Amino acid sequence: MAEASSGPTGSQPVSGAQSSDNQSHIERILEAIASPTLRVSTKRPQGDSLFPSFFEEVKGHIKQDCSEIVRTFFPECLGLEVLSKIKMEIAGDETHFGGKKSLFLTFTVADKEIRLVYKPRSLIPDQILENVLHEVCQKELRPMLDCGDHGYDSRLQGIEIPVSKFTSEMRNKVNQAHMSTVDLVTVLHHMGFEDTHNENFILDGHGNLHFIDPEIFCTKIAVDMEGIYKGVKGLLKRDTSFQERVDSITSACVAAKKELMENCPTRVIFCDTATYITGTPNPILGDPKIKIGKTVLATENIPNGFDGLHKAYLGKFLAENGFIKVPKKNQSFDVIVATIKAAFQEDDALEKIKEEVDKSFELRKEMGCANEVPAFRFHLKAQYIQCPLTKQCLLLRKPEERGES
Repeated sequence: MAEASSGPTGSQPVSGAQSSDNQSHIERILEAIASPTLRVSTKRPQGDSLFPSFFEEVKGHIKQDCSEIVRTFFPECLGLEVLSKIKMEIAGDETHFGGKKSLFLTFTVADKEIRLVYKPRSLIPDQILENVLHEVCQKELRPMLDCGDHGYDSRLQGIEIPVSKFTSEMRNKVNQAHMSTVDLVTVLHHMGFEDTHNENFILDGHGNLHFIDPEIFCTKIAVDMEGIYKGVKGLLKRDTSFQERVDSITSACVAAKKELMENCPTRVIFCDTATYITGTPNPILGDPKIKIGKTVLATENIPNGFDGLHKAYLGKFLAENGFIKVPKKNQSFDVIVATIKAAFQEDDALEKIKEEVDKSFELRKEMGCANEVPAFRFHLKAQYIQCPLTKQCLLLRKPEERGES
């Protein structure tokens, strides 16, 4: 945990003449923050402190966003001089895009604390999800601030459901018609939100679940709500009185999903984390077979080590999203790779994807951070895959756009 504070401050409104003093005041607080080293609560091994460039980037963001942070999360405060302390804590284990991860921030303002989550990405998906839940489920909107490539969310108080109990507890809540859970599961399912594992949910003191990381959606290769949503279907069969409510939610999700798909690229990770870290399919988390279209490849038979394995996972992603067709059951790996290449407008797209992965691995070694995992941005509507580290944007074409039947 890192903490910074200043001496006693006043609480009078800020005038134009005081603006430079306020800037100096914020700078003194930020300069005193030491880089945090450990996640506040975790059962997994930790890396070292934040990568220095990311730490400085976050401090720079806080400096430029400070007025909006206070205005958004503590509107009754009239000026920045009431800010007296900032604490910073690491909120997650896995990092992407060169050591970036979520952080817990605590602002002490006028003797009160504002507990936030800094996210190194746009919060537009979070805002869209919250607006839908507010519209159809009367869920109270929580304050959040989107700043383009980063943002700040209210930190929810609650507990994480243990992974061993997560699926059973979710299903029990649905089967027992716990309506806030039924509503949330229905919205997540129809909007296509993924990465819906236990660590991305918070159970509050009232027994209500909150989904806290809606960054991944509609990739068709990440964990989704399909299994849990079957319980909603079962509930509707047992009691049709819920049908009108579920239909209303489903209808609202159509427009919200369109907004999501048109305005937001999603994060996509082609391999599971363990495969990226070890370079081999994980025997527990990874599937020993990869299905690409109608062809099923045994991972142990894929040539060229990790490079071949990564191409196969990329092929699965492209096939699931309709960018390639593999109609034969026993298509050769070489033909599949040629099909993958044809899906991109750039002839060297696979080489550029490899450059992005290699760059991520270089940063992992440089940072000494074993949990750095290569991640890409995918925009289904605009049809591109973005490589954030190497600044490449790779345009995709669907089979019909390539003249394929």
